[in-house]
Amino acid sequence: MRQVGVTIGDLRAAIVSAGGGANALDDAEALHGKVMRVASEPRAKLMLDQLLQAGNAGDFRGRVLEVNVAACFVEGGLPVEYGVKQPGCSGDIDLMFWAGGWRVHLELKHLGQDQQTRRRMSAQLQDTNRYCIRVDDDLGDVVRLQRDIIGKASTRKFNPSPAPDAINLVGIDVSELQLATIDLGDCLLAAGGNSLVDRFCHPSCLREGVVGVFEDVVSARCSPAQRQWIANYHQVPGDAPHPRDYLHGAVFLFRDRPETAALSYALRSVLVWNSRLVPAEVRSAVGAALYRVVPPAY
Repeated sequence: MRQVGVTIGDLRAAIVSAGGGANALDDAEALHGKVMRVASEPRAKLMLDQLLQAGNAGDFRGRVLEVNVAACFVEGGLPVEYGVKQPGCSGDIDLMFWAGGWRVHLELKHLGQDQQTRRRMSAQLQDTNRYCIRVDDDLGDVVRLQRDIIGKASTRKFNPSPAPDAINLVGIDVSELQLATIDLGDCLLAAGGNSLVDRFCHPSCLREGVVGVFEDVVSARCSPAQRQWIANYHQVPGDAPHPRDYLHGAVFLFRDRPETAALSYALRSVLVWNSRLVPAEVRSAVGAALYRVVPPAY
């Protein structure tokens, strides 16, 4: 396989172009090592070209996430392909790997701290060289998680009638949310709702009225608060189906270095299945493969 040439100079220039400062540049060597490890994988050139051409910090950090996740697979000995299309779809899905006879498609998203909190932090740092922020409402980030799961599961990328051997996953880097204190309960709540949280977490993690993306809710049995939640936060474009009908799961990614400037990091994960769509043998095979390369966070 022909190796893609990305020099350390190319990478440093891309970091600066995306707004990175001295702290980000400190990670250039480590990130370059990962770039070179994944460069020989099928269709890696497209991913690395997008990394070098990213025009802003948000896009660049999303591309950096792709490189770090891909490096986990390469280092773990699990082959991965990039930019894979599903039948009838115009958009590419970031990564695809095989697990137990299933083709696992993984679309990635870097989700940073909300802009209002970042502005407050920046203002305090400028004034006092320190910051003190209190987060009183954790539901705002649950809403952002749900919107990104639904948005990333677009039928432009995922065929709403998956092939029998296709598994569809959306992976979201949640490391910065809630001032880097996001936990298992938040992830389970966003994906599976209170019914899933109740099985695995303390009752303090429950949030009345929240409906998980994968939660099998019959409208007639919804409370008024749940119906309002669905109306506000589970909207899909036009007549597109809801992702709960074709998205098999969500992967929540935790970096070992949640700071904004981090460009090279280890990852851990929480895989939440859409139980209506995924039989036990698939959960076992795919979960084992994923956790081998991106270990469980809990």
